Amino acid sequence: MDLSNSWLILFFLLAETGFCSGDQLVMPAEVSGVRGKSVNFTAQGFPGDVSMVTWTFTPKTGSSVPVYTATPTNEKVPDAYKGRVKYNRTLHTLELSSLTPTDNGVYILTVVDSKLDQMVGQTSLRVLEPVADVTITSNMPEAVEFNSTVILTCNAKGQISCTAKNQLESLTSATFNLTVNYGPELVKKTQDPVLDFMKKGSNLTMSCTAQSSPAAEFIWVFNGNILPQKTATIVLSNLGEEQSGNYSCLAYNSKTQRYVTSEVTKFSVLEAISGTSIIAPTSPLIAGNSTVNLTCTSSMGKADSVQWKKDGNPLENSNRITFSPDGKTVSILTVQKEDSGEYSCQLKNKISSDGNNYKLTINYGPDNMAIKGDKQALVGQPVRMDCSFASFPAPTFVWKFNDTVLIGEEKECLTIPNFENFNSGIYTCEAFNLITGLKRTATHNLQVKEAAQEQNGLSSGAIAGITIAVLIAVAVIIGVCIKKRRKVSEIPSPY
Repeated sequence: MDLSNSWLILFFLLAETGFCSGDQLVMPAEVSGVRGKSVNFTAQGFPGDVSMVTWTFTPKTGSSVPVYTATPTNEKVPDAYKGRVKYNRTLHTLELSSLTPTDNGVYILTVVDSKLDQMVGQTSLRVLEPVADVTITSNMPEAVEFNSTVILTCNAKGQISCTAKNQLESLTSATFNLTVNYGPELVKKTQDPVLDFMKKGSNLTMSCTAQSSPAAEFIWVFNGNILPQKTATIVLSNLGEEQSGNYSCLAYNSKTQRYVTSEVTKFSVLEAISGTSIIAPTSPLIAGNSTVNLTCTSSMGKADSVQWKKDGNPLENSNRITFSPDGKTVSILTVQKEDSGEYSCQLKNKISSDGNNYKLTINYGPDNMAIKGDKQALVGQPVRMDCSFASFPAPTFVWKFNDTVLIGEEKECLTIPNFENFNSGIYTCEAFNLITGLKRTATHNLQVKEAAQEQNGLSSGAIAGITIAVLIAVAVIIGVCIKKRRKVSEIPSPY
């Protein structure tokens, strides 16, 4: 047994035992409806805490039958009235459609509150035949002069007049104005702009129209609550997120006592995304040692999705790159130097998008240490050795000769202007990265090249020319080293 049946049984038991006396609900003594159309029964004086509403119908002949029963959470319509009954819980109005002459009779409304007190109201329904086309009828097909009395009956709707004529004269009746109250019908609600998602702070206009005589009055409903506006058009200015929901309008005719509801419009108010930034670690990141989390946030608005890119290409999951469930945080496990680059995130919702970039720097090295230069040199010849490396930031350097530190030689290149026999030996380049704390070395064996025969037979002028050329070469080598060292030192550091 469902809840509505239980309440209905309780109602009839209370009615039979006289458990409560019952106050009166205010209802019109009689309402009229047109065959084939609808009629509304409206009552006033409802209690604030309704537990059950019951409508019953007593025909002119026969016993009472239930029409509609409702509790706060359930409702029941008998099979005989399914598809013909609608009940508006807000206005306490019962609509009965597709009227037939068998609907003539008394309709009784019984309301039970939470204390089981009972209120009763009743009204009578008269079902009228619809007005048909204009016709004229006569009480006889033919008449005899001075002998017959002719009665002509004119039936019509609208503004009409009737005229009687014979062969000698005619007489027209006074104009009769017939007013037919109808509606509301064809209730339509429009919205401008027509969007499912509205930007916070924007404006929205809604209008309601209906065919009705007299003109319909309008009631606006938001999420089941009646709004204070009673006009055909309402404007919602500076929309807030709390105004998201369902909107509809009710058209009401005070003459026909009918309410008709429009279709329901649903939209959501969203805040545009702005102030997007990427939160990253402030401590230095070291290749092979650090893990980094990049988080995309915004100061305004909520995002439905987030897209990450690195150097303009989509960033995807891998064995080292993972994303949080909401996609806003990307984690890079055990960063490598290849992870350096420009990262971007783009936040989106139904009405906006916003993004930002972040340049990620990974400190690494020194790696791939090596010394580039000749293995042999002639006595008196300038010699240059270059220490190559892979490192960020650029390391500091120490040069050693046969494990003895060469004072003042702290550049990545070492120059010997005039090579002598005692310069032969093992040269060591030692590089140290201040951020990673790593130190790497490379060695180079430089020996004298026997070439005494190449010096025989040279004139003093040739010797002087060679000496000048050597000095120029040494100056160029020193300049190149200084310029290269300055270029390395100008590499920007994010710290």
